[in-house]
Amino acid sequence: MKVIDAFWEKRNLGVDTVEFELEAQDTAALVAQKIKENEKVYNVVKIPAGRSDLHFLMQELGYVYVETAFHLIHDLKAIPLSPLQKRMTDCVSYQKMNEDDVAQLYAEIKKGMFTTDRIALHPSFGVEIANQRYINWIGDELARGCELFKLIYKEKAIGFFTFKKLSDDVYYPFLAGMYESHIRSGLGVNIVIKPVEEAVKRGAKFSDTYVVTNNLSSLTANLDYGYKIRGFSTVFHKYKGEETC
Repeated sequence: MKVIDAFWEKRNLGVDTVEFELEAQDTAALVAQKIKENEKVYNVVKIPAGRSDLHFLMQELGYVYVETAFHLIHDLKAIPLSPLQKRMTDCVSYQKMNEDDVAQLYAEIKKGMFTTDRIALHPSFGVEIANQRYINWIGDELARGCELFKLIYKEKAIGFFTFKKLSDDVYYPFLAGMYESHIRSGLGVNIVIKPVEEAVKRGAKFSDTYVVTNNLSSLTANLDYGYKIRGFSTVFHKYKGEETC
């Protein structure tokens, strides 16, 4: 069991936050003890697959289920595309962002690009805070060496994806999205396909990412375009002193 002081969330959410990452061998008694000893204002518990017994413990401790996070992996082999999807990817290119591109990305995110994560859905936080949190996350990852790419259609930026190297064999596109002007354009396939193409170009063996159940369209797209489920965890949370969602 990992007890993580999520100090970065003080900047993002304005409250002290702790994350509990449970492991398969953890007993219910140990989990209950560690949670009671380490709770802060905002508390997040991640439970591995196969431990549904701990879901009942969460209820006893006042926690609420919020999402399931799927760990997905792509073997970078054949990408299943229909003729129409192939046309939709062939007409879109991508290139690494410069400072102006990053500023444009942040402006697009501030419009409310992300609405399905546990922070956006929580009544004490909401979409505005959630999207600023994504901007902060991207900024932190850029400082650690990740790359940002913009998707281009007819010489116009229409979306983005992140690209983080985990090892020589594995890349992690941890976040992607379409800009407001092209949300319903049919070009969204590219936020899944283009990071895979870039990983292939770099000689990687796998692309690795996570998607939550509240973002059903993203989960479906990733599975449709070659990702496989490697594992999952159920996520519970509690905001102390206020009604949970």
